[in-house]
Amino acid sequence: MRCSRCGREITPGSLLCDGCGALVQTGQEEAGQPFMPTGSTEPGAGPREPSPAPAAKEAAGPPSGTAPSRTEPSPARGKRSGLPLPPWAWVALACAVACLLFTGLAWPGWLLGGKGALSGPAQVVDSYFKAMEKRDGRAMLDLFPESEVEQAVRLKGMQDRGDLERELDDLLADNFPRGDLRFSGLEYETEYEGEEALVRVVKGKATYTDASGERVTETVDSGGNVFISKEFRLKLVDGRWFMSMGI
Repeated sequence: MRCSRCGREITPGSLLCDGCGALVQTGQEEAGQPFMPTGSTEPGAGPREPSPAPAAKEAAGPPSGTAPSRTEPSPARGKRSGLPLPPWAWVALACAVACLLFTGLAWPGWLLGGKGALSGPAQVVDSYFKAMEKRDGRAMLDLFPESEVEQAVRLKGMQDRGDLERELDDLLADNFPRGDLRFSGLEYETEYEGEEALVRVVKGKATYTDASGERVTETVDSGGNVFISKEFRLKLVDGRWFMSMGI
């Protein structure tokens, strides 16, 4: 029996070759086949170094017959309506608000005037003349602070506000019996003094028929039953402008 590595005759019963020291595989030699060491490809070849494992592919393709997987896009976030304001826009907005507040403090008639903060002192006076046209005593009294109305009731020795309203209705009916009083071209000037205001009637005309049936025309300059007073004082009470009775 010869060594499968170096071909030298091996002493029967030896585990190693006397020439090269290779391990003797008695089973294979007895079968008549030369021993093939691990990693050798032909008889007599020495052991080979194990071949390195193939490097993993960077991107392995999907197995055949399998549909490629798809990456679902992440759900889109809700879009904001409109564009965010840049910093300079916020500064401009703050300045505008500050200007409005300053103007309101300096000119309360513009910011806080009238019922429901919709009218200034001049419009309150204009409402006074409109109530006169309608010969509506109640509407005229509504333009004065309730505290002054109550004081006027006490000074006149009346029972309640209703007595004062009826007295005004009678006075208007006597001065404008046909109820045809009409105003035109009314213009006003307003001066503010803190929470008080002075309104002057600077232009306007009134026409009506008096008790004798005569047609009368009055102007601010001529005076008469309508323009007895050309100036009206008002004051701000709880955010609303009221005419003052001066009592």
